[in-house]
Amino acid sequence: MKYMGDIMSSVPALNGDGLRKSGRMKICHLGNYGKNIGDNAALYNIRQFYPKSIEWISCDLGKFHERRNDVGLVSAMIKELNSACDAFLIGGGGMIQGGAMNTLLTGWNLPFNEKTLALIDKPIICFGLGVNLFRGMPGLSEVGVANLRLLIEKSALFSVRNDGSRETLEKYIPINQIIDKVLEVPDPGLIFASQKDRKSVVKKGFFQPAKNGHPKINKHRNMSDDTRVFLERFCIDNSLISMPHTSKDFNFFINKMGAKDLVKNWREFKPWLHLLSEERYLDSLGCYRELDYCVAMRGHGQLISCGLNVPSISLSTQDKVFDFAMKNGYKDYVVDTYDQNDWKKILIEKTKALRNSKNYLSEWYDINEANLKIWRKEFLEFVDATKVTLCIND
Repeated sequence: MKYMGDIMSSVPALNGDGLRKSGRMKICHLGNYGKNIGDNAALYNIRQFYPKSIEWISCDLGKFHERRNDVGLVSAMIKELNSACDAFLIGGGGMIQGGAMNTLLTGWNLPFNEKTLALIDKPIICFGLGVNLFRGMPGLSEVGVANLRLLIEKSALFSVRNDGSRETLEKYIPINQIIDKVLEVPDPGLIFASQKDRKSVVKKGFFQPAKNGHPKINKHRNMSDDTRVFLERFCIDNSLISMPHTSKDFNFFINKMGAKDLVKNWREFKPWLHLLSEERYLDSLGCYRELDYCVAMRGHGQLISCGLNVPSISLSTQDKVFDFAMKNGYKDYVVDTYDQNDWKKILIEKTKALRNSKNYLSEWYDINEANLKIWRKEFLEFVDATKVTLCIND
């Protein structure tokens, strides 16, 4: 597998053609904005490592989805962006998707195929993209894979996040072909300016839920009504408050037992929305900074807790959550609803151990703090490579 340290000597540097000779460099930053606390962190965390002189053009992927990635409709948007910016940066976040995204007219999540990519004559950087596939749903379509390969070939630098995404891509694209260009970098949601100090004891925690709008996805996540009732009781028994990452998460619990203390209800959704901005996104992570530990279901619930050094148990209902844990040394701190028949018992035991066993807690910190040093080094190496490619001087 290729990491940044292996290729720094061969990073493609532009000769400056097409980049702004004077004034501020403009970068079109494509991602899912204002919908998900995790995606916002993955997007905005990237920007803090670039000069403040750069002007970021936030381009919401939803604008393309409204047009179903119809090439005839989105071409004008891409032409305008190409004219307005000096480079394209795509990600982070789970930008490589199958399932329902296969029905879009490019055959995948992104608005790129041969025709739309031909409209771009500025460098493209793909930064820590996640392959976001759901259990029980179709994987990447044949058309989608073909267009993904075109994007990889077109990109000056192409990277995926460190949650098993590269290994998943290898199932679709042979390792001896274009996949060799795909780098692996830490997810931007792992990289913050500061982290919390380790604690000898953790007491106050929160639960980070994950509800999907598609019944089939919830079914294969093993999120039946009975399971959600169990998790509500689990939260109450362990005095865990709820930390929604998306609007759908507000409706995760069914009975709303102890709703005032446990579950943020829908009336609180509108004031929550103002946190989904570049100026306030760090405020949206209040639970991570103010409380001691968490039980996280979403990928970025898992990643942000690690990035901020908040001890966590990952409740895996997706391969990406389980794969990240196994790939990065957290195998004793993940519970999977899919293949562990006694997962409920294991979840209770691991949560209690995090609070009551000093060795179990200390081992989590040892693993995480070692990872943080490695991740930051690898992340900054990729940032440096992008700066070389785009002729950016600090």
